[in-house]
Amino acid sequence: MKCRETQPLHALRQQWLAMSGLWGASVDARLQVFNRLVASYTAANRHYHGIGHIQHMLALAGELQTVIGNQQAFYFAIWFHDAVQLAGKDSEGLSASLACKELEALDVPATLISKVIELILMTKHHVGRGDGDVALFLDIDLSILAGSQSQYQTYARGCRKEYPIPNFIYRRGRKKFLRSLMKRAFIFNTDLFRKEKEDIARGNIKWELQGL
Repeated sequence: MKCRETQPLHALRQQWLAMSGLWGASVDARLQVFNRLVASYTAANRHYHGIGHIQHMLALAGELQTVIGNQQAFYFAIWFHDAVQLAGKDSEGLSASLACKELEALDVPATLISKVIELILMTKHHVGRGDGDVALFLDIDLSILAGSQSQYQTYARGCRKEYPIPNFIYRRGRKKFLRSLMKRAFIFNTDLFRKEKEDIARGNIKWELQGL
């Protein structure tokens, strides 16, 4: 699996306009939603869950498009799944609600919106089902765990910066999350990711836990 290069912002905009225009919404309405999403992901407090994360997920989804069942739902879920990031709050639920509101305004069919919401809500615990879109979406979302050593270190530092809390509180919560991943039979949900990335992810997580 070799990820395609991430697209620059203007290319992402054109892709968004094409995908969101399938149901007749005006260009202005579609651009307003896009600009609000970009503003969220480029906010000063987005040290990991920012536009780079979205670009990376879109690139991986492009690489794996032949095994994605519902590409439209997958696409919109990528854009909205981290749209709201509030420490201590139900960010996944709030992001799903935002997706529903914004997509309804663009006349996206209710059946498609429900699939988008399902994908977003499943990121709360990152436990998928089988080899379907949910499992693949969760694996793509967590693919940074199997990044190179420098990529993982940048990810870990970025996550820390997003939580304005004392170190001892952050470390306690972070260790709980990482240990829960290590206790699983598999971190990743799909055979594709397990084969290529499972061992790398476990090595990276072990490194971070040693530092915590």
